[in-house]
Amino acid sequence: MGLLDLPLLGRRFTWFQPNGGAMSRLNRFFISDGWWDLWGEPSQWALDRDVSDHCPIILRYSSQLWGPKPFRFNNFWLDHRDFKDVVVRSWSKTYFHNWMAYRLKEKLKLLKGDLKIWNHRVFENLDYNIELVIETIKDLDMKAERGPITQVENDARSKGFSDLWGLLKCRDSQLFQRSRSRWLKEGDANTGFFHANIKRRGRRNSILALRVGDRWVESVAEAYVGRY
Repeated sequence: MGLLDLPLLGRRFTWFQPNGGAMSRLNRFFISDGWWDLWGEPSQWALDRDVSDHCPIILRYSSQLWGPKPFRFNNFWLDHRDFKDVVVRSWSKTYFHNWMAYRLKEKLKLLKGDLKIWNHRVFENLDYNIELVIETIKDLDMKAERGPITQVENDARSKGFSDLWGLLKCRDSQLFQRSRSRWLKEGDANTGFFHANIKRRGRRNSILALRVGDRWVESVAEAYVGRY
């Protein structure tokens, strides 16, 4: 049925035999594949039980921010014609008068910031840019159906196809890199299994709570309680 079983937090089991001879995880939430895209990432918790032999479970959402996201290098950047110029300009922008390890650290830090800005300007709205190019090609096709188009318009349509091909390759490369499955090939991004593999990896790598001693930490504020 394509349902997803969420990891259980708080406890390992949700049912206990009255005599204590057996335990099992009988109670659980299942979510559909579309739920993840529409509502985001929930966490499933088992609560304390009273006289019942079942633990109640709850589906919980958290909006906590655990700090800045790590920098990730996208492989499709290497295929862009402006990438090398961005790196050269950033690397030669500033000269640091310190020991070599410090210079390297600061140059890499500066390069990371410049690449983030460049990526936001060029690739941030990748899906929107693809739809925009498709719409432009459609308008030119419809105009050509009504009568001859100028050479400028024909060149614009050819450029649109070239831009679209490049954008689609970038998106496929991005999805392929996010999947982290070595046996998948670039070009498989249109399959449902490919997208399911990306989501599965995201669920596996997500950290919704941390167990510290005998308590669960779900927020940044709780993480610092008792640290000093």
